[in-house]
Amino acid sequence: MRRPPGTAMIVRMNDVPLTDLPSHVEWCLIQAGVWEPAARALLGDVDITVRTAADMGCGPVGWLPLLLERWPELRLVGVDTDQRMLEEARGRLAPSGTGTVELRGEDLFSSSLPEAAFDLVHARTMLSTLGWSATQLAGYVRLTRPGGWIVVEEPDTTSFEPPPGTSAMAELLGLTREALLLAGKELDCGRHLDELFGDAGLEPQWRVAVVTLPPAHPYHLLPVILARQHADDLAAVVDAASLADLMLAARRDQQRHPEWTATVTLVQAWAVRREDQ
Repeated sequence: MRRPPGTAMIVRMNDVPLTDLPSHVEWCLIQAGVWEPAARALLGDVDITVRTAADMGCGPVGWLPLLLERWPELRLVGVDTDQRMLEEARGRLAPSGTGTVELRGEDLFSSSLPEAAFDLVHARTMLSTLGWSATQLAGYVRLTRPGGWIVVEEPDTTSFEPPPGTSAMAELLGLTREALLLAGKELDCGRHLDELFGDAGLEPQWRVAVVTLPPAHPYHLLPVILARQHADDLAAVVDAASLADLMLAARRDQQRHPEWTATVTLVQAWAVRREDQ
């Protein structure tokens, strides 16, 4: 049975429940906090006039407040399929200038947003999460006006090293990579953004953001949360009981190593839509 978005997953091993995982909304907020400095740095380099922007798969925060902070008069649209995410975002946004925000519950693959309507279109972790990368990128190009920016941020989890002497996190990440490939997705597609952009007829610029997490930071739960997020895909490579055991073992490994720090990586790529596209 599929769980409602935003609810905590409970898995059991030896009758010990794993109930302390962040909800989906909470995790998105944690992730946004980790990558906020990288987002600010990139936004500071945008060298075009931005009057309209769209944040695709915005979740409860995404780039929405940063875009409004950068351009207070912005007309901003946030898109997500999850109404809980949009409600959370609605409660967090308070434009301070003359800008406006519209939050829309839409599928990224069948958006009703008008063509060439935005000066900037942004998406974070949508390619790795949903797959169909070429289709997604084509959609983002369609929404961007000629001369506007398409910005995509995707992970490279190969920099994530679990605590020494443990195996559950590495095994979870390996199974997740395998399962997503079978489902037509790629967990570490940040490593190939230059190729994906090139195939879409775009000439990308890119940079790599690397963060060393402080001890006990909740983002150390990344392998466990990814396994929860992609549980349906993982069913093709591991049975539910074994997956639950691995998730709990990984959680315990984190708790037993409070001094442990991991490195996480995000690849940011951006390109300008040409006049002839």
